[in-house]
Amino acid sequence: MAVCAVTRHAERRARERVGIPKKAVRRAAARAITCGVSHLETSGGLRRYLDYIYMRGYGEANNMYVYGAFIYLFCNDTLMTVYDVPQKYRKQAAKLMQRRRDDNGMQ
Repeated sequence: MAVCAVTRHAERRARERVGIPKKAVRRAAARAITCGVSHLETSGGLRRYLDYIYMRGYGEANNMYVYGAFIYLFCNDTLMTVYDVPQKYRKQAAKLMQRRRDDNGMQ
């Protein structure tokens, strides 16, 4: 797993939005980096939504990963915040994650 740091803000947001305990936030962030779908792998409406998030004010964020129903924003290897994927893009995100699992031979 990737080693990453987590800001206090990201920890609070992950606990609030993802619903995981404090000790699991770093593991979830590492899993998002290794198993998640990067911004460059997305397309269509989901890609435009991720572009919107990036342009909205998180200019420091240079890595974005979609993992599960959440968007993880990183500055290098530091988790900055976590957002929910809007309902209308969740099916597309799930398909991308499934395709990625199939390509990597994961289950």
